[in-house]
Amino acid sequence: MKRGALRDAALSSPGARDPTPRFPPHQPPFPAGCGAGERPATLRLPMAAWLFKTEPSDYSYDDLVRDGRVVWEGVSNATALIHLRKVEKGDFVVVYHTGGEKRAVGLAAAASAAYPDPKLGDPKRVVVDLTPGKALPEPVPLATFREDAVLKTTDLVRISRLSIVPLTDAHLARLLALAKA
Repeated sequence: MKRGALRDAALSSPGARDPTPRFPPHQPPFPAGCGAGERPATLRLPMAAWLFKTEPSDYSYDDLVRDGRVVWEGVSNATALIHLRKVEKGDFVVVYHTGGEKRAVGLAAAASAAYPDPKLGDPKRVVVDLTPGKALPEPVPLATFREDAVLKTTDLVRISRLSIVPLTDAHLARLLALAKA
């Protein structure tokens, strides 16, 4: 049966009702004073979580701890840049070492929202300031990401070339549990 044919067949039977959920008249789908596609200035979505990949021989988590704050630069992949543009001040960041280590090693926070890279002068290329949190008590290796039922759905496993990976609440909770953080 073709896609949607079952729904169409169900709707064509006598007395059928459209099963599409609707918002009751007393419960608008958007906050008051907010039209479709608008977000009120006071509405702040919950903090996002991200996984930032780095080659430890270039810049490691220990370097971030030593420096106290860093401009996270050098991201050029189009999809990674889309993710990086979504980073807001206060977002949660998991630092992941690539290369020979291949493991999540520490926690950090976005100290700024994304802004154009001042070194490049290209508004499409953005950077974010990061501050260190704490090292993970037990780093989480890539093999665990691949084997774990929750973590194997991350873009770290699915699209391994990305240097900036969004994490869902479930991903973050599972990663922190495995790291005993």
